[in-house]
Amino acid sequence: MDIKTVLKAEAKSLGFADCRIAKADPAPHFDSYLQWIKQGCHAGMAYMGRPDAILARKTPQNLLSGCQTVICLGLAYRPNPPKYSEYENPVGRIAAYATYPDYHELIRTKLEQLASFLKLLAPNSQVLVCVDTSPLLEKTYAQAAGLGWIGRNSLLSHPYYGSWMLIGELLTDLELEPDAPLGENICKDCQRCQMACPTKALLPNKGVNAQRCLSYLSIEHRGPIPMEFREKLGTRLFGCDTCQIVCPLNSKDIEPNPVFKPVLDADQDLISILKMDAQAFKAAFKGTPVLRAKLEGLKRNAALCLGNSGEAKVLPILKRLQREESNPVVSEALQWAIHHLEQQNSEREHP
Repeated sequence: MDIKTVLKAEAKSLGFADCRIAKADPAPHFDSYLQWIKQGCHAGMAYMGRPDAILARKTPQNLLSGCQTVICLGLAYRPNPPKYSEYENPVGRIAAYATYPDYHELIRTKLEQLASFLKLLAPNSQVLVCVDTSPLLEKTYAQAAGLGWIGRNSLLSHPYYGSWMLIGELLTDLELEPDAPLGENICKDCQRCQMACPTKALLPNKGVNAQRCLSYLSIEHRGPIPMEFREKLGTRLFGCDTCQIVCPLNSKDIEPNPVFKPVLDADQDLISILKMDAQAFKAAFKGTPVLRAKLEGLKRNAALCLGNSGEAKVLPILKRLQREESNPVVSEALQWAIHHLEQQNSEREHP
């Protein structure tokens, strides 16, 4: 069998859902990326707009000299059903991917194993492992390779796994025959994700304005969440899956991945999180993407979620926690939650 066939079989054995090949042409849609940066849609993620990062994303050859091929791989996962009835206190929801171990480490390890295998097949080849922290416009290559379509929510959607799939790449100077892209984008005239987005963060060109995105605001954003988005956060504790949940491509009941298993409940007790210190936070979420929000960010989110819960019974504990809280960002979020719950309670009593 040829290298491409053997490589794809090895990728499957490592737990990847799919493996497809793209030619290492200059990045498709690079101009759209430049416009996205120019408009400030990357919000506080300044690293995405650095001149060196922009140059690196222009072509894979700027990451690996002589690069000929982008090997695109997908790791499938599936969301866990809610367990609201199992909790006494109000709960907040964690985005599905974050209930699993940090995918960066798992995908990197699997890609390194696949890279070693490729080096055995072609000893003189050069190979570079890329995860989504690498300056590569990876979704555009994945689409060119036929791994999926880029949907209106900017996510890559596989024909079978939908957008419940994380991606990574191998860059190599080995020339492999590229796979064909898929046919017409299955999104067509469907606009469910755009209509469902609580903050209208999805742009007409399949981009996302991070300044309005609840996933960005609840994970990457430091400091207070802008007032206009607090109610829209609802009970999203970490991330937002709304645009994925409503997507028709995500309606299949995907089989669990034997090498990628969840380690957290999707629903988390909000009061418990507000009581956490740094040690408890690290212990509870060790090895998961939730650590990305940091303790201050997660407690800020938990406070806002409680404010949106409609549960007036938590007011006494919120007031006590607010008096004891030393972090100004968390304290302000608690104060907002108290005021919001009291206002809602008053409106119910005096309609």
